[in-house]
Amino acid sequence: GFVEFDAVEYCKNLVALLARMTEQNGVSAIRQIAFTGQAESLVVLGKDGHIYSASRTGHVYRIRTDTLEIQDLNYQFKHEPFEYHTFYNNLAIARTGPDGKLYMSAMYSKNLVALDTDTDTFQDLGPYLTTDRYSYDENRNCIFGMDFDSEGVLWYVVTSLNNYEANLEYGIPAGLYRWDVAR
Repeated sequence: GFVEFDAVEYCKNLVALLARMTEQNGVSAIRQIAFTGQAESLVVLGKDGHIYSASRTGHVYRIRTDTLEIQDLNYQFKHEPFEYHTFYNNLAIARTGPDGKLYMSAMYSKNLVALDTDTDTFQDLGPYLTTDRYSYDENRNCIFGMDFDSEGVLWYVVTSLNNYEANLEYGIPAGLYRWDVAR
């Protein structure tokens, strides 16, 4: 199959960077960290200290920070039939909830997913919107920002896009939502 980068080298560099950052800053524990850049390179640190991400086709994997082993978690984010010419199902965002589960959304997916990193059990929590679309003009939407508050409520922003190949993208609304998902 096609590999876009050397995953083992990527993992080694990431672990070395985390070790250097924690040592230089006197950090004894990391609660959560997310590296962003290209969407397909988004990774998040789970409560177990291992790194989680998903391939461009939505296959979720773990990088064990103790052995540098890359483990396929046998789960693929559901592909949504948005009217868009490219298939993206990689991890868009993930946050650790107050219950210790990793809450995730994939690029242009319509559902939230929770991963119990203790048991490697995935739970599809259902759609993050109460309707099919956030905006009439969109051709897809996604969660690109989310976090839990001190009460355990998940707050997230749904961003709508409409950049068809023949249509230049123009501003359409984004909305802030809350979900008592971890309660």
